[in-house]
Amino acid sequence: MASFFDLPNHLRIAKYLVCVAVIAVAGCGGGGGGGGGTPDVTDVRVQGQSSSFSSTIAFPLTVLMPGDSVQLSVVGTTTSGGTFTLGGSGWTIDAPSTVATINSGGVLTAVDASDTTYSATATYKGTSYTVAFKVVPTSKRAYGFVRNTSGVAVSHAAVYFYNNSGTKVGETTTDSRGVFATAVPSNATRWIADFSWLIDYYTTNFGYPGYYNQFGYGSFDYTTSIEGCSIPMPTVGTGNWSLLSEDIVVYPNLNSSSTPPPPPTGCGFG
Repeated sequence: MASFFDLPNHLRIAKYLVCVAVIAVAGCGGGGGGGGGTPDVTDVRVQGQSSSFSSTIAFPLTVLMPGDSVQLSVVGTTTSGGTFTLGGSGWTIDAPSTVATINSGGVLTAVDASDTTYSATATYKGTSYTVAFKVVPTSKRAYGFVRNTSGVAVSHAAVYFYNNSGTKVGETTTDSRGVFATAVPSNATRWIADFSWLIDYYTTNFGYPGYYNQFGYGSFDYTTSIEGCSIPMPTVGTGNWSLLSEDIVVYPNLNSSSTPPPPPTGCGFG
């Protein structure tokens, strides 16, 4: 089963990146091709990169923690689907210096946690681009990607986190690009994905479940229909990130001819 982390870099960056809530303050246009070797681009936005997270995947700016330093840039998506760095100047943030700072080169540094979501802004070719960020208390962070068996990102999937006693200690949902990035308690050791909300939504609005409440991860299948079924979280790496090394792959259930998935071998079967 192909992993998100095995995809070509341009797909990982442009197609399945964390949604960073970009707001074009003044006419978020495509950005022209031409001079200086700049290709034609669309979806001009601000995103961040940090070696403490990944050299290829955009940093999830809504889970910054004190001490994080992230390089922000104005970027665009090329016609081939790649991400091209455009630059940006006049970097500002609306957060107090007790929460975060930014230098003239766009390096955003988190100082202290705050309940408030702030924004960073830069200018490129006379247009301002803004991205939201938040500094949360220091803890463990989890990141992963959910798709269906056809490779399409799945939003609104729930992901639950548990401690060693089986008590749920955190939860999150995937965004429009099938990505989740969240802070979880340091005692979170296991996780499971759940598609109950999506199943209810599809059943109510379309008359069919949309998905089976079962998914593949690595070489095994799992389901929340079996009590206690969960998966160990990956080892925490640099920057407190626990990165799922495989895609979470859910099975579609679109009509009566949909083929049910095999037994959930990761929950003690098979």
